[in-house]
Amino acid sequence: MRKLLCSASLLVAVFLYGCATNMEPPVDQATYRVTPWKQRKLTLADTTRWNIQGAMSITSRGKTQMGSFTWKQIDNRYAIDIYGPLNLGSIGIQGLPGRVTLFKPTGSYSASTPEALMRQQLGWYLPVSNMFYWVRGLPASGASGKQMRDEYGHLVLLEQQGWAIRFQSFQTQGNADLPRKILMDNQQLHVKLVINRWNLN
Repeated sequence: MRKLLCSASLLVAVFLYGCATNMEPPVDQATYRVTPWKQRKLTLADTTRWNIQGAMSITSRGKTQMGSFTWKQIDNRYAIDIYGPLNLGSIGIQGLPGRVTLFKPTGSYSASTPEALMRQQLGWYLPVSNMFYWVRGLPASGASGKQMRDEYGHLVLLEQQGWAIRFQSFQTQGNADLPRKILMDNQQLHVKLVINRWNLN
């Protein structure tokens, strides 16, 4: 009986550990190369097609919700699906220049920007227009504030348009080191993105 209880306790511990680490991808064992920021920036800017999968958490007013997401980008067109956070079930956002459509269980809605659309339909928003750059480890076009880079030339801290963005780890895909874990904070939201898989088209 004692042996059975020990085995059961071990199974519970393994299960809880798996839940706690579910958002975290495997540790990247790649050795980064020191690359001047100007060169790294050009390489990242040329990356305009991708299909990524990951996990996310959104903390607002002391409450944290977790979910997952996929993001398919083909130049200036994108489709983002978010599953789970803030009790929404799932939502989809599809964007073309000048027109964005949000899909949720109650119907579909359109606007000129994803931020306006999400604020109108969800009461909160992710800075999707800027995330087109941030998800690659780049500052968005336009005025930006503080920037910090590590010894390899990765952008690790960015303050831009009311958001503080921290790039905590990277993964190497071809000639590019792309973010693995991103933290984004403003006065209303704390967002954590963990990218489990990058697929560059």
